[in-house]
Amino acid sequence: MPRRLPIQRPAGSRQWLDAELGELRRSPSAPASWWRFIIHSIERSRQQWRLHPRAARDLLVAHLALFAVTRKPWVGVSFVFCATHLGLLGDDDRLGPANLVSLVRANLPAVLPASRWSVPVAAFSDGLDGWLARRTRRETAFGAYLDGLADVAFWTWFSIKREPKPALRILGLTFWTVPAVGITAAYFVTGRTIDYPRLRLVRQFSAVVQAALALRSLDSGVTRVTVRTTADDGH
Repeated sequence: MPRRLPIQRPAGSRQWLDAELGELRRSPSAPASWWRFIIHSIERSRQQWRLHPRAARDLLVAHLALFAVTRKPWVGVSFVFCATHLGLLGDDDRLGPANLVSLVRANLPAVLPASRWSVPVAAFSDGLDGWLARRTRRETAFGAYLDGLADVAFWTWFSIKREPKPALRILGLTFWTVPAVGITAAYFVTGRTIDYPRLRLVRQFSAVVQAALALRSLDSGVTRVTVRTTADDGH
């Protein structure tokens, strides 16, 4: 089956995380082990922030702009996640346009929470960020993970908050949310990082599902249902 190469972490990032996960796996039930893991992660993030000053600045400016549009905690969570993963940039010190597009997609639930255009924008941006990364030859582990997690963030939110049909809601959660949870759990269970392959068939199916949901979201009847549901939820 044709596939893209697995996402490859920078060597330093892999060695550090494998060591921390291995240490945590030796005593996973001890609160002290988790506390030590958190403290070490914060310190590692501080080091990477200093090593990537331009990327850190771009990240801060991008999130301040998003926060100016919508003052919601979602943007703060996005900033924390990105700020703690700058080590995945490796030797690069710029976010670049592809990662900025992924950031916008990840924050669409806060920027366009009740708009029928949120799904088409998400679907379009998913193709755009990959095209930009290839065209500028700046494909990094940071971008690969951000791209995938932007999908997880948006489609999990959409499935729970905006999709009125149970079958499609389950499809969205199964296709995007469950794999992310499974891969994260595997990191801690095995005590090491995992370079998982990205099958072309999966990417093609993802594109088809996104296109179908985008077209469906623009249907006036579906729009009325989803907007009314969102309003009833207090969003």
